[in-house]
Amino acid sequence: MTSRIAKSCAYCDGTERPLTREHIWGETFHDRHPPHTNFSAKVPEEGVKSDPVIKDVCDKCNNEKLSPLDAFGIGITEKYFIPSGDGVKPPVHFDYGSFDMFSRWLLKLLYNDARACNQQVEEHAAFRRYILGEAESPHNFNIFGVLLRPARVPKELVAEVGTDTIYPRDNTMAILVPPEQTGDRWKLGRMIRFRAFIFFVIVWNDEVDLRARRETQQAVVGQYQCTHVHPGRSYVDLHYTNINTMRFLFDSHQNDFESVKTLPLEPSNV
Repeated sequence: MTSRIAKSCAYCDGTERPLTREHIWGETFHDRHPPHTNFSAKVPEEGVKSDPVIKDVCDKCNNEKLSPLDAFGIGITEKYFIPSGDGVKPPVHFDYGSFDMFSRWLLKLLYNDARACNQQVEEHAAFRRYILGEAESPHNFNIFGVLLRPARVPKELVAEVGTDTIYPRDNTMAILVPPEQTGDRWKLGRMIRFRAFIFFVIVWNDEVDLRARRETQQAVVGQYQCTHVHPGRSYVDLHYTNINTMRFLFDSHQNDFESVKTLPLEPSNV
């Protein structure tokens, strides 16, 4: 994946400072626990072994404004995400400390992916000042979280696959397609997964009232069995999802296990 040609900073629009490389996922995922297979909205079924970069962030924004978010992400990744590649026992008490730091970090990663893919860039760019810590938290987005369940390999196929349980050991970003019942109530829906931890970020259309938003939230929670990450709290208790688990596993592990797509995998309680 290559970056688009940029002449101004993707965050401050400045043209007077040199542009630096910004890692799409962040070096954390490779330096702390290599190797990783990462997926993006541009190549949702083709993993990339090395972290793609995009050169469109000025050195001031990158080193001064975004650096604290990177440090925050390292802490969360080492405490929760990396260990979850060997399975989790729900409920997981996910203590993210600060909603603003956590949401800004997620939005930063998703904005990176949007620019690299050249998809929905303007929708993500609307959060630039918030990501930089220069604006209050917007009221037009929500975050939901859930855990991905491992899959058990049938006994007769363990020797072929090389393991009896497939764990979620990769990272994924994708565009979230609105369920049928939500209509056009949101203008941006994204999914980002760190191994077993899945987060949905939904940005609402401005004309959607509170009642319609609550109805849609209930639909999303019902479909994915996820939990609302509340802006007024510093933690959330996450549980297993019971939908699309196999699809996640098929897409995530095809580079490691080519035969996984054809396996009759079943959810595992491990």
